[in-house]
Amino acid sequence: MQAQPGHAGAWQLLGITQIMAGQPGEAEPALRQALALDERNTRTLCLLGVACSQQDRADEAIAFFDRALALDPNQPGIWYDRGNTLYALGRDDEAVQSFDRALKLEPRLADAWLNRGHALLRLERPQQAIASYESGLDLAPGHAKLWSSLAEALVLVHRMPDALACLEKALAIDDSNVDVWISMGDVLRVLGRSDLALERYDKALQLNPGIPHLWTHRALAFKELRRLDESVEALKRARELAPGDLAIAYILMSQLQHLARWHELEALWPEVLQHVRSGDFAQDSFAMLSHPHATAHDLLLAGAGYAALVRGGTTPVQRAPAANASAPRRLRVGYLSADFRDHPLSLLMVGVFEAHDKTRFETFGLSIYPQPAAGPMRTRLQGAFDQFIDLHAVGNAEAVARIAQLQLDILVDLTGYTSFCRPGIVVRRPA
Repeated sequence: MQAQPGHAGAWQLLGITQIMAGQPGEAEPALRQALALDERNTRTLCLLGVACSQQDRADEAIAFFDRALALDPNQPGIWYDRGNTLYALGRDDEAVQSFDRALKLEPRLADAWLNRGHALLRLERPQQAIASYESGLDLAPGHAKLWSSLAEALVLVHRMPDALACLEKALAIDDSNVDVWISMGDVLRVLGRSDLALERYDKALQLNPGIPHLWTHRALAFKELRRLDESVEALKRARELAPGDLAIAYILMSQLQHLARWHELEALWPEVLQHVRSGDFAQDSFAMLSHPHATAHDLLLAGAGYAALVRGGTTPVQRAPAANASAPRRLRVGYLSADFRDHPLSLLMVGVFEAHDKTRFETFGLSIYPQPAAGPMRTRLQGAFDQFIDLHAVGNAEAVARIAQLQLDILVDLTGYTSFCRPGIVVRRPA
């Protein structure tokens, strides 16, 4: 370059070398010099986008990608890099569109199928994510991340045996991934095999003993096996690694109360209250109900904090106006439940469902129970409603859309905060 400082290709090559060396900050000046010498070079524009993206300047990166695509929209690699950057920004819909453009031009990009699946998962479209991961695996069956990502999506639609098989595939390819061992333990616990889950957690501990949630999950497995003292010891280890984690404190408080180890609770009780009163919340706020010193206001704070976590950034769904809204029709009532099966709720409620005046009410049974539930009670329930719809295998966003299409007047959540609940559905108010 000293001999030919005006050689754009040499500056570009220097930038490529520095990006490959993990030095995007050093690469950027060289690439800008290359661009100054050749302003219409799409590869240089794309490389500048990559350099900016690696320096957490995503908006600048997208601007470079867009300039490159304006010159040549038929470059799958640029669409792919643009999709990755949009995903990093949380602009998941746009990321999917970019990945789709990349795959239309070059359908053999396994990593594009992978990252497209990630974006679809964040959009709560797990069925489409599953299809995306499977397309990637058709191209790259030895891609461990595709197998583990497919397992994650399958868990979301409650296909636990299939998820377990995918995790086994991932570990057969790379058995050094601690997250996959943890995920396998979690799936085994859901399948009722906490004994086997412990073996997977122990393997994960051999790889990395410094992960707080690994110790927490191990503690939950011990609890499910009624090995409460060992559960407490695992929770204490988790607390050492994450002393400010309220979720761990909640679980430990509950365990110690079950064991009547009151002397150990004397310091923990005020600590939990301090967390709640300072605005720190955890997903499982029910533990506060057993706190002996919690006031009504403390319980209100904990409940409001949990509600805020569930809502997140969601907004109520926009429901289309009913056709012929002025025309008289029956009142439409939906019942959302994970217990439309041989379960006490159904035993108590099936007669109520059957007693609705069908001339005045149109009723909908909306099932979110994740396991097969065939049997006489299920059959009777299906006959009690005007429509019976199984939503267990779809994500929250799709479930909300499907419920909104029913144009319900009232939606009753019969599950509440119990096993297999889906608060992410009702929080969007699809009725």
